[in-house]
Amino acid sequence: MKAEDWYRLQRSYYDDSPHRHLQAEAGGVFAENIVDHVAAAVELRKGQRGVEIGCGLGRFTLPLLARGAHLDAVDLSPQQLEKLRAELERRGLDPERWTLHEGNAEAIDEVLPGRRFDFVVGIFILHHLLDPAAAVRGAFRLLRPGGRAVFLEPNRWNPLYALQNSLCADMSWKNEWRIYRLGSGRLRSMFVEAGFSEVEVDRFGFFPPQVINRFASALALEHALERSRFLRPVLPFVLASGCRTD
Repeated sequence: MKAEDWYRLQRSYYDDSPHRHLQAEAGGVFAENIVDHVAAAVELRKGQRGVEIGCGLGRFTLPLLARGAHLDAVDLSPQQLEKLRAELERRGLDPERWTLHEGNAEAIDEVLPGRRFDFVVGIFILHHLLDPAAAVRGAFRLLRPGGRAVFLEPNRWNPLYALQNSLCADMSWKNEWRIYRLGSGRLRSMFVEAGFSEVEVDRFGFFPPQVINRFASALALEHALERSRFLRPVLPFVLASGCRTD
């Protein structure tokens, strides 16, 4: 498939379906927990400037802003960006702290030319790209020395993703199958080859959002289950991180 056809498919995948599970207000504890891990990996501090690649409808953008970040949020779909803009304005979030950009993640440093940031994050974006390594290289070029990047991906060994792609009306194997080409080893290699140091790959999570967002005790139980060495290979999220130290 040609690149333009692939990305046309990706835009229509998100633009033509409501994807209720990706709505900003649908985040809840599930999204907050993911952003907690991402924020810890980039050592996020209030006032830092960062880039979110593949922001979509803002499910993770809003928690990042709530932690005091200044964000340049990038997405391929102008339709998704307009919906996010309306949501940010509706919530009265300071427009000095966020800017939205239309652009391809594989050329992220061309979307934001000549700028340097404290962190770059991409949550569930790499498996939607034809060349995910290009996005990792672009993230490296966007960072100031000492800056950190994090990409979070589904763990292909977790069986729930196969069920989700098969049974969820908003999901499609045609658009999601590339999760099975992004294992922990490949993620680590992409970071190392891009020039990152202090590269780490970790797994976390356990319960789907329908459980985490509904039951107050679920998150504490999840943290306990994450410590099991028997469960670690199939925990649902793989988080790869690295630092630009030059």
